Amino acid sequence: MIELNETLKERAARLHGEPPYGHAELSPLRSFFGKTNLEEAKALALLRAAGLRFEEQDTLLEVARKNGLSPRDVYRIVQPAEKKAAAAEASLPPLPPPGTGQKTIAALCERYGLEADRVIAALSGRGIRAGAGETVKAIASANGLTPDALYDILREIAAAR
Repeated sequence: MIELNETLKERAARLHGEPPYGHAELSPLRSFFGKTNLEEAKALALLRAAGLRFEEQDTLLEVARKNGLSPRDVYRIVQPAEKKAAAAEASLPPLPPPGTGQKTIAALCERYGLEADRVIAALSGRGIRAGAGETVKAIASANGLTPDALYDILREIAAAR
């Protein structure tokens, strides 16, 4: 039964893409914008410019249904409102983006303007063995952590720079 569930999840992800976080479609817009690192004013302007009907308290799913779209389509409309972190202010989002477990430390660091060598050294200082070419999931598993726990540690390291 578990294998069937995983197969269905993987198929849905291939067809519809990964949501930014679990049940994102049920989040009110403001909450969704905050959790996905989107500038609220810019995201709302993008929705208006696209001619979508919505109330600011609507969930992503409600906006999608009112406009005959999927939640993913609505997300694509607002994605250009993503806040860009300056190199000096680089940080990891509060929630791990979809696919983070499959990303290498090097790729994650490149995406968020972090120095991979410094991150690896900081992990080592916490007793976590890691290499820049290893995935988050593999490092977590090898060190007796969950990928989410490792991501939280990576966020702490990124914030301390």
